[in-house]
Amino acid sequence: SEPPEQSFVDFCTLAKISIFIMDERFHGYYLHCRSPHQYADGSMIELLDMLQKEESGLVVDRSLENAPPDVQSFEIFASAEFRLAFDKVYNNLLLTTAVITGSVPPIEQSGGYQR
Repeated sequence: SEPPEQSFVDFCTLAKISIFIMDERFHGYYLHCRSPHQYADGSMIELLDMLQKEESGLVVDRSLENAPPDVQSFEIFASAEFRLAFDKVYNNLLLTTAVITGSVPPIEQSGGYQR
């Protein structure tokens, strides 16, 4: 049995969902969950067929281009410039969500929205 972390990465890969996590202001992780398969939905038979092709090496590797093979998890050390750009995108998403749902998240003293 593989570690739970690897199972999570495998699950996200099958779902074709990459994940970006910031656990500190300038530190985080990127899970590159690129699936070598054409689509994420299908029957159990199709899913098993896709996984067997992958196990047999009949499809491309899951890793980033020019990255070591089979590496899908990356630790990130962000610059202040990157963090400002990230906060701008994140706050815009929160504001858009608040408008769509009709809820307004609490505003921090700095003017940004809390997570």
